[in-house]
Amino acid sequence: MAESVELCNGVSALLKRVAHINRVEGERILGECGFRGGQEYVMGALWELDGQRPGDIARRLGLSAAAVTKHVRNLTQAGYLESRMDSEDKRASRIFLTASGHAVRETVGQNIQRLEAELLSPLNDREREELAKLLSAILAHHKNACIEYRSSA
Repeated sequence: MAESVELCNGVSALLKRVAHINRVEGERILGECGFRGGQEYVMGALWELDGQRPGDIARRLGLSAAAVTKHVRNLTQAGYLESRMDSEDKRASRIFLTASGHAVRETVGQNIQRLEAELLSPLNDREREELAKLLSAILAHHKNACIEYRSSA
């Protein structure tokens, strides 16, 4: 029975529950800008460097090309992005922000700050900094690794 308690209250379970809250609240808050599930990451990549190829965005974000293509298609339909032929490689396209895509940046940033403030409200400034350091260390360690699940039997 003690094993069940650890499964429900261990670090992995806690991370999963916090990630769920972050995802649900993030979708609600970013939905106010017209974004859905992960589209803000594609926009963020383009806000940092406009005119990337979809494959470059996928590699940068650690997403599949199919996922980026879907996000780009939906964001293009929403009027935030446009696709143009690559001037150097006519077989490829590059993704650019539209005026609407540039204009929504500040609102998205404010909404993400609001999300983080709500999520981290139980913590003081020192605890927030420490949490960010700890999570960054975990991500840095596993950046290029896929955790392999092995049977203990």
